[in-house]
Amino acid sequence: MKTKRSATLAGIALAVLVTTGAESSGCAPQADDNRPKVEGSVIGGRCTQRLTAYPYILAGQIKAYADSICREAVKEHSLTVIIQQRNTAGAWVEVGKASNHVSPALGVQKDVTVTIACKPGVYRAKMDATVETVKDRGAAPGHATITTEAKTYSAEDCQK
Repeated sequence: MKTKRSATLAGIALAVLVTTGAESSGCAPQADDNRPKVEGSVIGGRCTQRLTAYPYILAGQIKAYADSICREAVKEHSLTVIIQQRNTAGAWVEVGKASNHVSPALGVQKDVTVTIACKPGVYRAKMDATVETVKDRGAAPGHATITTEAKTYSAEDCQK
């Protein structure tokens, strides 16, 4: 009886993970363990985009990461991640950019990481996503933008 109950509970837990897409939507262990939490954006219920909450340091480099997963068949999909640095005049200047314009398969996660050399300064990350699903024929593609909070890094931070 105990074994049957344990198997049932394990089956329920697995069903919850599969139903919610937890393993494919970021609950699985990630490659960069120092990566901060992510902020999300949904485009018309079609795709979910997520971006790290701020640029982070890993092995002497500043990185920003975004991913996307779509719940409908995608005709066109573009995901771009940008790292910006605040200059002495207070303006944000692009210092790194990475894009992926390949349309992902239904339910398959698409990842983009941008990496720059770490130098002291104030940084933020920005993500731009555009999606057009097969159902959207003739309609304007959906668009989402996320800009993170600013993060200040010192020379000492860059040595980590």
